[in-house]
Amino acid sequence: LLRNTSHVYNSCGTYTARLVATSQNNCKDTVFKNVNVFCKPDADFSAPDVCLNFLTAFSDSSTVQNSNIVSWKWNFADGIGISSQKNPGYLYKSDGKFNVGLIVVSANGCRDTVIKTVTIYPLPLADFSISNVCLNFTSKFSDLTSIKSGNISKWNWNFNDNIIDSVQDPYHLYASSGTYNPQLIVTS
Repeated sequence: LLRNTSHVYNSCGTYTARLVATSQNNCKDTVFKNVNVFCKPDADFSAPDVCLNFLTAFSDSSTVQNSNIVSWKWNFADGIGISSQKNPGYLYKSDGKFNVGLIVVSANGCRDTVIKTVTIYPLPLADFSISNVCLNFTSKFSDLTSIKSGNISKWNWNFNDNIIDSVQDPYHLYASSGTYNPQLIVTS
């Protein structure tokens, strides 16, 4: 009916296309051609959510039937990072949610894209205060830690006198006089 046409194949494989040409005098000729329809890749990846200043390890899990993936194009969605590695690592410079994109291309030139959200958690800002510290007097240590989002789930106190504690606001008694450097490590 049409001199030029197009067709969408619903699955990959080899198909035989037939063209019948008819002249105005009703003379006919037929030609058959094989059409190779290559499989489209299925782009996919995984990446753990991590804390700021930790490397995000991206792991490609893209597949394609009857071919190979030969090209990867990553966009880490922070306006800076891109990569063409299969399994890149990336260090984000800020916390937040990032819609990471991956484009894969097969050996046959077919492509697919996937976008997934990766979360980079903010770091807590550890801080504390201490009430009066006197020899053989119990002092209160008050956690003043802040965090942009999320909650603090662990407190690790080291009072620098071989005593440790894991409550948020501990009490502690120094039994010997001296200079101590207590430490608080918090985990979100």
